[in-house]
Amino acid sequence: MTAIIARFAGRLRGWLAAGLAATLVAACTQAPPVPEFADIRYTNKPAMMFQANDMVVASDFQPSFQPPFVEHLMPLPPERALRTWAQDRITVSGQSGVPGDVGGLRVVRFVIRDASVREERLQTQAGVRGFLTDEQAWRYTAHIHADVEVLRDRTVIASATTEGHRSRTLGEKASLNEREEMWYSLVVDLMQDFDAAMSQNVRQHLGEHLVSR
Repeated sequence: MTAIIARFAGRLRGWLAAGLAATLVAACTQAPPVPEFADIRYTNKPAMMFQANDMVVASDFQPSFQPPFVEHLMPLPPERALRTWAQDRITVSGQSGVPGDVGGLRVVRFVIRDASVREERLQTQAGVRGFLTDEQAWRYTAHIHADVEVLRDRTVIASATTEGHRSRTLGEKASLNEREEMWYSLVVDLMQDFDAAMSQNVRQHLGEHLVSR
């Protein structure tokens, strides 16, 4: 009887050890958590208030959804970031009381001209040496172009434009999460450039249409 109990206890220890090993293997092979990417907001900055009746956001940009363009795959597409910028950074007084104005409905329009991201395959080494290294295998170039226009009765009377681009490369062994994190960082940096440049251009070219500079 004692021998039977000892034999059973030995098997139990084996089962527990096997179960623990399987649990450890499963824990080691679990996919890393998917990162979360928040929209870029500009509510911490004062909005540029125009002497106008209304503000609209429009887009002439049409994603191709075809290689080499990848903006539709990104966690934060540049077009969405531009729309958020306009909503946070542009506002209107509700009236067009500009001295000397002849009257008429005045509208501020933010127009997205381009918000594309191009993917380019870079040349890497072949053979054993290439296998043992993690070379930069991809280049992503983001390009944005947008206008701020002041219209009176559907006629553009003044405008400011800003265009910019940034590029980043990615290693050939990068994971999907690493790729998306790089894409997100690319858009964040590009929009930081855009915010500074467009704010300056608006004050330079549309200053007379602002409530205050």
